Amino acid sequence: MLDWLRELTASGALLDFALAVLVLEVLILLKLRRSRTPAPSARSLIANAGAGGSLILTARLALADAPPEALMGALLMALAFHSWDQWQRW
Repeated sequence: MLDWLRELTASGALLDFALAVLVLEVLILLKLRRSRTPAPSARSLIANAGAGGSLILTARLALADAPPEALMGALLMALAFHSWDQWQRW
């Protein structure tokens, strides 16, 4: 019944779509924040999206059977973005 979803997930197309939506979301939010007074900073939006995007990239690399070094690099990038995001909140 959900074979189409399994196929999209196994091929990585679902992760590609999620990454594209994330980029689009950030672009829209960066544009909207100019017209809103209580809005998060651009740095905060980029740090938050960078952490999530790095995790999506890690999953995509794992599906493509990338070498462990590439997976660790993507995970370290997620950690760096997450740390930056948390640092800005405090």
